[in-house]
Amino acid sequence: MKTYKYLLGLLLLFLMHFSGLAQSYKVVTVPAPGELEKSLGDDWDKIDSVVVKGTINKVDFQTLYNCSRLGKLTVLNLESATIEGNRIPDYALYYPDIMYDYLNIQRIILPDNVTEIGKYAISMMYLKKINFPSSLKKFSIGSFYSCHWMEMDPLVIPEGITEIPWYCFGHCQSFRKLVLPQSLKMIDGFAFYNTRMEEMNLPEGLDSIGQSAFWGAGELKNVIIPESTVHLGLGAFAQNDSLHNIKFPQSITNIPDLFLAYSMTIDTIIIPDNVTVIGQNAFMIDFNIRYVHFPRNLQRIGLDAFNQNSITEIVFPETIKFIGKGAFFDSYLLEKVYCPAQTPPFAQYDDRDKNDSWPFISLKKLTLYVPIGTSDLYRNADCWKDFDYIIETDNFPSSCGITFAPSCTVSTSDGEIIINNPTDIPTRVSVYAVNGNLVRQEKVVGTFTLTVSPGIYLVKAGRKTEKVVVK
Repeated sequence: MKTYKYLLGLLLLFLMHFSGLAQSYKVVTVPAPGELEKSLGDDWDKIDSVVVKGTINKVDFQTLYNCSRLGKLTVLNLESATIEGNRIPDYALYYPDIMYDYLNIQRIILPDNVTEIGKYAISMMYLKKINFPSSLKKFSIGSFYSCHWMEMDPLVIPEGITEIPWYCFGHCQSFRKLVLPQSLKMIDGFAFYNTRMEEMNLPEGLDSIGQSAFWGAGELKNVIIPESTVHLGLGAFAQNDSLHNIKFPQSITNIPDLFLAYSMTIDTIIIPDNVTVIGQNAFMIDFNIRYVHFPRNLQRIGLDAFNQNSITEIVFPETIKFIGKGAFFDSYLLEKVYCPAQTPPFAQYDDRDKNDSWPFISLKKLTLYVPIGTSDLYRNADCWKDFDYIIETDNFPSSCGITFAPSCTVSTSDGEIIINNPTDIPTRVSVYAVNGNLVRQEKVVGTFTLTVSPGIYLVKAGRKTEKVVVK
């Protein structure tokens, strides 16, 4: 008898278990928009996967939200549904009053006719997978905000999308590659804030990159801003600690405040010649910056623009007129400053707090080079008079101070020395035989190939010298 009761108990548990499983998946046809709750029945809180058919609206999305937040729903299949207006409503699966409580929906299948995703519609959830139908033409503010676990890698934005709005993919941290469409015109503020992408394309045709759009995209290594871009926002690429190279378009006329601040790896900044203003804190606390190409039309450098760096030499253009407080503060390796302006530029600092506001602070003795006949003007000008040495010269370095691009590479192949300079700034290259005789000297942009006899050679590119063996 005891054995019978025991087996009966096991059978009941078995049936209850599979009864629960049967209830976990459901196909629902909605007779009219707003009636999904009625169609789900009393077991709405036990369903973990649902297939929805029929036309649904915002009320139905609120029902689905409750099925996940108060129930077990993790998979939402809308493939056979029609969404009113072909638009996922604002706040469809997110309640702004419930912060830091992630919805447990992990998989969403959207229908092929969706054209728009509303404000914060699919944000703050444990979402891993979602499809972007080819019909999709518009995202909204915060559409996928804080979906940390999205496993779409690469994240491919469909053609037809023209704008990535504010916070759209902010705090989405699981994709490593971003593929943007050729149709894209604008990336708005904080659009990819605090992501972990390692690579992306910025398409030609992109007009604007907004405030903090890629702030904290800390794994990015290379950025090429297309020539079509005319607007860069405050802090657009700040706090990118893995960034090695950034190429600016010739179209821009100013570098905004905080543009590339707090980026610890980048060592070379080449600013296009049309730029007249470098904003406040633009390259602040970029400790590794060693070389800066200042444009020939530059007029203003803002407060703390290059505060804390590894620059050893600065060459200003003749057009420079204003240098803000602390612009080169904590430039501890700085030794030489070339200023070809006939009239000393206004260098801003506070007499009451000179140590923290003087534009040039270095641990080295500072030498200032000025045009012939202007040394007295500089010796009587605030800030400039405090240099350790002021020397007149008519021999100012070319290329506004950059004499060597650190990314210049040297290689050999079948009796050739190959020098590659990926920048658009000419680098002086000298090739010497092992006995010290000069073999060839060139200014290199792009790739330069020199045919030589087998042997050992010294290749000097700016300040860098490298020994190579040619076979």
